[in-house]
Amino acid sequence: MLYNGYYTALPWLRCGFDSHHPLDMEEVFLKISKASIYLLVFLLPLFFSPLTREFFELNKIYLLFLLTFIPLICWAINIILKKELTIRYPSFSFSSFVFLFLIIVFFSSIFSVDRKSSFFGFYGRFSDSFLILILLLIFSFLIFQNFRNPKELIPPFIGSVVVVIFISLLSIFGIWEKIYPKFPFFL
Repeated sequence: MLYNGYYTALPWLRCGFDSHHPLDMEEVFLKISKASIYLLVFLLPLFFSPLTREFFELNKIYLLFLLTFIPLICWAINIILKKELTIRYPSFSFSSFVFLFLIIVFFSSIFSVDRKSSFFGFYGRFSDSFLILILLLIFSFLIFQNFRNPKELIPPFIGSVVVVIFISLLSIFGIWEKIYPKFPFFL
């Protein structure tokens, strides 16, 4: 239901200090998109899962897929809500270079000796596949759509690096081995 330009599907949600205007759904989806991207930037260097035998790439690819899919859906919903498509990109030369690189990798995958490995990757080396390149391009596209200044993503990345360095130092000095049984989700 639309009320004075605001969606009232959740009337108990209010925007800011003004209780007369319901929360704008476009803002909700933008905040979900930004939160997913912030979370991905922070968690990607840290993420490990005990559910698979491959610790380094496969789990991070699952996380990348999940936390890229959420902002992509939110961006599509925002397009539907606004009824207009606005695409921001950094510059024509950068975009044309990325598009040219994508075409080269696509033809390289088609004419590869092992097409399946080129498109999907193989066990232990998933990051070299064409599909992961597409996923990373979608992620970078979503960064440019949701952030006016991509430098906003530097603090969560630095925070993640600090945590990785701290865990590495604990591991180097043998302290992590004493803590490991309490935290089975890390190496």
